[in-house]
Amino acid sequence: MTENELADVTGFQTLLTQKLMDYKHQVLAILNNAQQSSHQLAASQLLKLSNNDFIEAVVRLEMPQISDKVRLIKRIDAALCQIEFGLYGVCSDCEEAIEPELLASDPTEQRCICCKTKFEKRKKGFIAL
Repeated sequence: MTENELADVTGFQTLLTQKLMDYKHQVLAILNNAQQSSHQLAASQLLKLSNNDFIEAVVRLEMPQISDKVRLIKRIDAALCQIEFGLYGVCSDCEEAIEPELLASDPTEQRCICCKTKFEKRKKGFIAL
């Protein structure tokens, strides 16, 4: 990995870590404002958990208000894991490099443009059935 590529990955890691914390705090704010005291109690304990445990815990709450944020947290966590294992920027389907402009527009992207297009076409095909 070149020095520029390493700097880019470090920049993405910083950005992703910040976004992860922002989304976690948004989830906690929703839980703190919830009517159920159990959700408020959960909020007080969640920040102490690892990302995986946090995700598992909030998924179990089954609150539609947080489902989009949980989906984003999962994507961010996956990207951070890829950075940790040295696989960030590698397409999950064809294992080729993901185009830098695609990662710049969405740092959580898991597929190159070609595979993303194929995936979206397949997904639309399943929905149309």
